[in-house]
Amino acid sequence: MFYQRTLLTEYPYKGVFYTTEVTEQPDGSIIDTDRDMDDIVFDDADLDPDAGSGQAGEGEEEIVENIVLEVDCDIQQSAKMFSNGAIIGDYDVFFAVAENDEGKLYELPIRGGMMFRSEGFPIPITGMIVGIAPTQMGVKVEIKMSQV
Repeated sequence: MFYQRTLLTEYPYKGVFYTTEVTEQPDGSIIDTDRDMDDIVFDDADLDPDAGSGQAGEGEEEIVENIVLEVDCDIQQSAKMFSNGAIIGDYDVFFAVAENDEGKLYELPIRGGMMFRSEGFPIPITGMIVGIAPTQMGVKVEIKMSQV
């Protein structure tokens, strides 16, 4: 296989690091204890995953994404594993860190346990940060993604 090096770019993809928050019930409980199970009526809209506005109504949970950092990056698969019907993939995300006016590198707001999502990558990568390391080219972030 031959590569035409003039077509390669340093950081060809976009990546988003984010945290998630789940809103709770008004009384602070995750489970809605005020509803009587006999009063619940299901219709065809309840069975259609595409139905609805996507917004949480009263008494429902809502997942809110808080974007921490958006970067131009390179994504490479580092390992994969198959276990009991689950597919687990490890990916390395590389990106440069900008310098401030004093010539020092900015401190990164990302930490282990935060989430990562690729944008513009041919394969959707969504996973959790399990490691962060400095490199000569910038930063290497290790992502663990699993699918069942």
